[in-house]
Amino acid sequence: MPMKNFRLELFRFASSRKPNIHRRPRSSNESSSSEEGHSKTPVLPKPMKGHRRHTSVPSVRFDKTLFHYLVLENKQTCKNCSKQGNIIHSNFVCTVCNVRLCINQTRNCFLAYHEPVAYLMCGEFNWFSSLETWVRPLAAARLYPQLVLKGHILQRILTEAESGVLSKGLNFNVQGGVKNEEFLAATEAGINLMTCSEDEKQDARIRIVGVLSRKKNGHNLTTGEAKALAGLRRDRSIVILSSDKGRTTVVLNKEDYEQKATTLLQDRNTYEVVPYDPTSKLQRKVEGELRKLKDGRLITEKEWERMRPGDSVIPKFYGLPKIHKEGVPLRPIIAFRGSPTYNLASVMAKRLRPLVVSSTRMLKNSSEFLEKVRDVRVESDEIMVSFDVKSMFTSLPQDLVKRSVLSAMEETGGYLDNEKLSTSELMRLVNLCLDSTFFNFRDTVYHQRIGTPMGSPISVILAEITMQQFESEILADALTSLKLWTRYVDDMFAILKAKDVDGFLEHLNGKHEAIQFEMEK
Repeated sequence: MPMKNFRLELFRFASSRKPNIHRRPRSSNESSSSEEGHSKTPVLPKPMKGHRRHTSVPSVRFDKTLFHYLVLENKQTCKNCSKQGNIIHSNFVCTVCNVRLCINQTRNCFLAYHEPVAYLMCGEFNWFSSLETWVRPLAAARLYPQLVLKGHILQRILTEAESGVLSKGLNFNVQGGVKNEEFLAATEAGINLMTCSEDEKQDARIRIVGVLSRKKNGHNLTTGEAKALAGLRRDRSIVILSSDKGRTTVVLNKEDYEQKATTLLQDRNTYEVVPYDPTSKLQRKVEGELRKLKDGRLITEKEWERMRPGDSVIPKFYGLPKIHKEGVPLRPIIAFRGSPTYNLASVMAKRLRPLVVSSTRMLKNSSEFLEKVRDVRVESDEIMVSFDVKSMFTSLPQDLVKRSVLSAMEETGGYLDNEKLSTSELMRLVNLCLDSTFFNFRDTVYHQRIGTPMGSPISVILAEITMQQFESEILADALTSLKLWTRYVDDMFAILKAKDVDGFLEHLNGKHEAIQFEMEK
């Protein structure tokens, strides 16, 4: 028997044996006292000596112009309860005041914490009008003591167990890790790379088997958390999503979510409703184009298998809430995997990546940005400004994208020399990828009229190539002197004279009618 199989059999034998654990049976008195303890109202813990006082600034806490809303984060002490001498932990954080506030069936500290302003503002608004500011949810919560979250009133109350399981994040591993056999196989490969004696390697194997034999199999959730998670899955009145930026878990009413998405899709300049599903037609078109290249021996059998669509489905639309913006709008996202052009777009994205020219203005990550601005000094007459392209993927004209890609192919030295396909053949494949702009939402098929297909693997590459050339044209004829200019995809950061800011923004927006910029100082 090979050594690997022997170790696996040894592990199975060791892990199948259960240790004998003798537990002292509980007396009847203990059982009755335990049951009585569960029936009584839990006693609030005493405040700890030296507990921190809340430090929220009243000018921020009671500012009626700010948009207060809650997010789920790690559990800490509720600041409102701590002022009253109680220690209660909560996962809910007011994003403006940056304090934990508990909300459950019996208490709503979010309302109590901001109550002075709620009293002042209740008479000035219609409580049941559109909930666009934080005052209206507060006023409505006085009549309906429900959870106020994201500028909306949830139709149900989240229990503490539900709040706790959501605070773990949407990427939390519920199942409890990998199988032991897979773990042993992976560690064996690592042990073989160790520069030590065979005795030391064997000792490591024995220790690993010993640790795994004591490992408890099961879930990473408690029984209460597992029940809470199952209840959240069955609840059809709410939608649980990740925020657009960061790793915050967001809970929205399903009606509010669908209304936001429907409002977004009602923009007839960008989207239109189509009466049929074009998936089958587009799949036949992609297969036909790829078969021509295969029959002409321009792509190999392996490339044909990688590019051709399988059993395709129409992409699905969903939105991620932008919790950093007032009103919590949605960022449109398309689940593109499984669409007729997904495989083709994945391969073409890799083949077009060499066209993305590395420049001193392009940023790869936040560390590179910090390195660029570390030694930059902003003078008294200068200002730091950020520019953002409005809805870049749905605003870039396809004609401009095609011209930019074709120009990049001709200008990038040696690119076409390493390609079997000609420029026209490559552009036909790019056009196929750009044609896949159909998606489904709530059993309705939509067509994205302008821009690159959202969610497609090739869209990021095409947008970067287009923005590089667009950026070069902007800076070439700009009359404003820029001290610093950096860009990460569609976000630009600049340092320039304060008096030239408005003129430079007008220059940016005047370059192309479809590409418009927003500015933040």
